[in-house]
Amino acid sequence: MQAVPADAVKVLPYSIRTKIISVKYLAVAVALLFGTLASSNVKAQRSSKNSEAAQHEQSLTAVVFLATDCPISQKYIGELKNIDSLFHAKVSVKGVIPGKVRKEELEQFISEYQIDFPVVTDADYTLVKKYRATITPEVFLINSKNHVYYQGAIDNWFFDLGKYRQHITEHYLIDAIKAVLEGQSPVVKKTESVGCPIQKTVSKKSVSTASDL
Repeated sequence: MQAVPADAVKVLPYSIRTKIISVKYLAVAVALLFGTLASSNVKAQRSSKNSEAAQHEQSLTAVVFLATDCPISQKYIGELKNIDSLFHAKVSVKGVIPGKVRKEELEQFISEYQIDFPVVTDADYTLVKKYRATITPEVFLINSKNHVYYQGAIDNWFFDLGKYRQHITEHYLIDAIKAVLEGQSPVVKKTESVGCPIQKTVSKKSVSTASDL
């Protein structure tokens, strides 16, 4: 539809000129309305993503199964402390030691490796069964609803018992944490852990409960 020239509009009857002007104003109003709706939709999407990311930041936990006498568990304490420090405001690192552990042994383990994140024992293997953990160290990145975002090795340092790389090329846990905090799913969701098999021996007493996890 061609626009009516301004000179032609002036010579038209008043009623027709009024209708033409009304149509122009209506077109402008419609354009503004659609622009406002589109802007609101974009803002709503951004708000939703920010809200989702904030929810992840407040609820992520890295549950790591460890063993006080497992050499690979011992070697990974430094990296776990680094991850705990790096994401301290957004992710909680919690260690779980399956089976019967004497109080003195647990305290010595924490003291010797200067562990500053919470460590509990799982004497009756409740958490082992819950997450189906089989190896130490083995990590589970979860939210407050126990949804598992990632399961497996912390990185690819060890590729077999006693065999490790000179240079780590895959940081599975860190990459998973970063992805979830950005509101995305981790590219790698599960890997095979390398370490010491969890030996399930029934214990009657527990040094510490795992009810906080």
